Amino acid sequence: MKKRIFLLISSMLILLLISCNSNKVQRLSYKETEPYMYGMVYDYENKPVESAQIFINGEYISSTDVQGRFILNYQMDENNEIVLKVQKNGYEVVETSFLFDPINVLYIKLINTQQLLLLAEECMANLEFSEAEILLKRALCLTPDRDDIKYLLCISLYKQDKKDEALKNIEKLNKKVIPNSYIEGLKNKITNEEAAVNK
Repeated sequence: MKKRIFLLISSMLILLLISCNSNKVQRLSYKETEPYMYGMVYDYENKPVESAQIFINGEYISSTDVQGRFILNYQMDENNEIVLKVQKNGYEVVETSFLFDPINVLYIKLINTQQLLLLAEECMANLEFSEAEILLKRALCLTPDRDDIKYLLCISLYKQDKKDEALKNIEKLNKKVIPNSYIEGLKNKITNEEAAVNK
């Protein structure tokens, strides 16, 4: 038994010495063995975004899977910046630049119309109407036909004392939809206030 253990240890030592002295042994870095970079696309509720399109330097590369993941096999000089664009219908386009580095993971956050609307409503509740206006305009860029967003935009403009702009937006709403009491009420309020100022 002792003889077998001795022979085993001796064999291992000989192999170790041979491998250490060999000129052909190379240490490969992580980048050389794994030329991939992983990414993850998720939304403002931290949910994965499926089927988001991934573009590198203007060229379509792939789409995200069910878990919002994608893999880049795009070898470049690690000192050169790569331009990444991520897009999906109903979401704002995100464009950013990065250096190819397999050790790092790319995390991309997309926002959709509903999430922009929720943020805008939160701003309005906190009386941050200029911030709400920006968010509502961003939401309308994604879905231009949402009358509820247009109405909230009119309110945010009115609250910032941008009454002329608010009235113009109300007129556009009235041409598209049957006037309702909320829209008419806001229009009358602005008109009466302006009439009182001009007296």
